[in-house]
Amino acid sequence: MSVEQSNNQRAVDSIIPDSVWLHPVLELSTVKANLNAFKDETIAMLLARMNGHGIIPQTWNVGPDKKAKGIQVYWGDVQNSEWPAMKTVGKIHASVETCADILADINMGPRLDKFTRTGRVVHRFDEGTDLRYFETHGFMIIEPRDFCVISTTKRLPDGRMVIASRSIMSPEFGKKYGYSRGQALLSGYVMAPQKTDVSKCEAAVYAHIDFGGTFPSALIKMFGLAAPIKIFEQLQTIAAERTPASTR
Repeated sequence: MSVEQSNNQRAVDSIIPDSVWLHPVLELSTVKANLNAFKDETIAMLLARMNGHGIIPQTWNVGPDKKAKGIQVYWGDVQNSEWPAMKTVGKIHASVETCADILADINMGPRLDKFTRTGRVVHRFDEGTDLRYFETHGFMIIEPRDFCVISTTKRLPDGRMVIASRSIMSPEFGKKYGYSRGQALLSGYVMAPQKTDVSKCEAAVYAHIDFGGTFPSALIKMFGLAAPIKIFEQLQTIAAERTPASTR
């Protein structure tokens, strides 16, 4: 580990205690008791993971790509977790604001990801933070999943836009018949304006998911490495539809 990496590690550790990394999914009542702390913590966690914090044995592994569209997938095992994480990066011919609007729109879920069946906002805490409920399609021998997450959006001082999400637990969302409850241990997006053209941006997508139920390990990597490319391609397509041709 370099001196810079060591300093970054200490900085992250000072902000986010080990207990949070070990138990990222909280009771809804705990989140409500200190919503601002949850928001700041979730965003800090996402930025740290994007930079490789807790990815073992050293850092991200290079996965598949789609060079023609400028998309690269990375994967890594996560310290103290049996579930791998995925990070996908690429360029979008649209502004940070356009991408953030697409990704924050609950109705875009099924279009961005073909495995998402439905999504709805259950409760809005503030302009950038809400509680969301998603259902996914089943596939072959894999039963459908459902997820309850709190997502928060924030623009950073350097111009980046961050959307970060974690699952929550609550008696209000008990087990649904025919579904296995999945948990988004940490997921989200980081979008940065291109330095030479702010009408375009560079985006990174992160996902660390506990799928719960029965999910053959061989399929985790197969879906985990293939699905992010398709999601990113969809984001590029939708962003292009919302961007004037003259700025692409």
